[in-house]
Amino acid sequence: MRISYTLGRITKGVAKAALPVGKWATQQAANITSEFVRGMAEQPTITKVENIDEEIKQELASEPVQPELPLEHPEQPTRSSV
Repeated sequence: MRISYTLGRITKGVAKAALPVGKWATQQAANITSEFVRGMAEQPTITKVENIDEEIKQELASEPVQPELPLEHPEQPTRSSV
């Protein structure tokens, strides 16, 4: 009988200690769910394709181009299978 009493007290202590963790986990799940719903409800903004094309052209025009270096050995070696 003493073992059952001790086991009951231990179970009660563990449950009491786990209560704040369970409460925190529930709150985090609620926060994640509300953020997910808010993200799903938000209307996406549509960007015009012309603007993107112009931005890409400007970026490409502003980047310096590295000239190609002359090849030391222009012939490519061929592999032979033995």
